Amino acid sequence: DLIKMAMIKVEELIKGQEDDIRMLLQIHDELIFEIIKDKISFYSPKIRDIMQDVLKLRVPIIVDESIGDNWGELK
Repeated sequence: DLIKMAMIKVEELIKGQEDDIRMLLQIHDELIFEIIKDKISFYSPKIRDIMQDVLKLRVPIIVDESIGDNWGELK
């Protein structure tokens, strides 16, 4: 349910910005976006913060991010 909550918050952030960013896939606990290169440094920390803070738990939620030109470069 955490990922679903994060997806809703991220959708609020990117709504109306389809020329800059699109959420492409959700795979288990991962979200994959297509972002124009000029906007990566803007959106990446915001999305990470949303995913880490969507629900406060006793243990921290740590989000790793990867950037690549295709899905194969992300791991």
